[in-house]
Amino acid sequence: MRLQLTFKCNNLKVPFNYQHMIQGLIYSAFDKEDKGDFFHNQGYRFEKKVFKMFVFSNLFGKYKINDRFMVFEDSITFYVSSYSEDFLKEIYDFYMENEKVILNNQFIQLVSIKFMNLEYFAGEKQIVIHTLSPIVTYTTTDRYVDYFKPSDAEFNTLCMNNLLDKCHALDIKQDDISFNVEKVLYEKKRLVKFKNTFYVGYLSEMIVKTNFETLSLLYDTGISAKGPAGFGMIEVKKSEESSLFV
Repeated sequence: MRLQLTFKCNNLKVPFNYQHMIQGLIYSAFDKEDKGDFFHNQGYRFEKKVFKMFVFSNLFGKYKINDRFMVFEDSITFYVSSYSEDFLKEIYDFYMENEKVILNNQFIQLVSIKFMNLEYFAGEKQIVIHTLSPIVTYTTTDRYVDYFKPSDAEFNTLCMNNLLDKCHALDIKQDDISFNVEKVLYEKKRLVKFKNTFYVGYLSEMIVKTNFETLSLLYDTGISAKGPAGFGMIEVKKSEESSLFV
């Protein structure tokens, strides 16, 4: 499930690497105990891995570049998805009661908030997906990190491993998972700093063969790693949309 949030603003100024600020807006909807502690600190676990099972998008809106900042003229929109309906309901309830919030020391005011769902389909299909935030896919060996782009052979395997690990953590059937990248239509490298760490990500559009159960998990939690840091949110492309997403 997904939320779309739109805020009005007045020349909102944010740095290029604003993802930690959006994460802060999301976590501000939770108290520090009970659900807040679970979603922020505990998460869903498999072996030594911890999954928060949510993902959020880049900011969308009309903006201009001023020095090293993005300046959004009058509105911003972003999306938050989660496997947990309770997670999204907490955010929805919070922003219905707190329409005016602070982002980067500037006030923004909620204009609209709405739930979105993935359209059901039966069996396996070829689906065109595109990214709403960069995909980060990597391996680590002795502190050395190798990053992979969607057109790399390793990308598909790592995405499948991530999906299967999430299934373990959520205690859902692995047999239902089906995912294969059939063709990469577009990919563009992005270097993104989240807090004190730099990540290599890719904005992309690709044709994947999958089923509804797998696509739902990707839609709710992101493709590959670092969803809670704002990486890997995907959307199903509508046929009338352009094939390039920058």
